[in-house]
Amino acid sequence: MNMDTMFNYYGVDWVGTVLMVVGVYLLSEKNKKGFMLAAISNIFWIGFGVMSSSVATILLNVGLMILNVKGYKSWEKK
Repeated sequence: MNMDTMFNYYGVDWVGTVLMVVGVYLLSEKNKKGFMLAAISNIFWIGFGVMSSSVATILLNVGLMILNVKGYKSWEKK
């Protein structure tokens, strides 16, 4: 792997990865902002899916974004 292949998708995949890891970390710390970071990450992953022509990636991340927004909204309803 060289530097050229690491940024084939303009770093969109790297930003999505970092945001998702931080989002999951925040959720593990019981911080609901993790849902929003994960949802933002999903936007980057949808962009990656478009650039790489991966319908599965797009559909997965649309579904996950919906779940993340739902999780954020329902965090304190209990």
